[in-house]
Amino acid sequence: MANIQQHWLDLKLSRAISLLIFIGALLLAATIHRNYDQKSTYPGHPTANPEYAHCMEDRTKAIETMVAEKIIDNQKANLFQERAVALCSSQFPQP
Repeated sequence: MANIQQHWLDLKLSRAISLLIFIGALLLAATIHRNYDQKSTYPGHPTANPEYAHCMEDRTKAIETMVAEKIIDNQKANLFQERAVALCSSQFPQP
């Protein structure tokens, strides 16, 4: 009867190494997700365009009013502010 050799990928050591690499990748992804600052992805408020400044002024006042009337909480206010930046930036782009 012929002696059948296992392929090196079928060894327990290879499977243990692949499991450690998988766990390391998960830890790296979790660390990156925890340290990711979403606010840094949005550009600062460009003031060169007066229409943009007026748009942001209106949106910010509306958001502050909703917070003062307790319609939304601070977490949603931050989300609305980020969306306002995106909206006004798309409507009134930089020259």
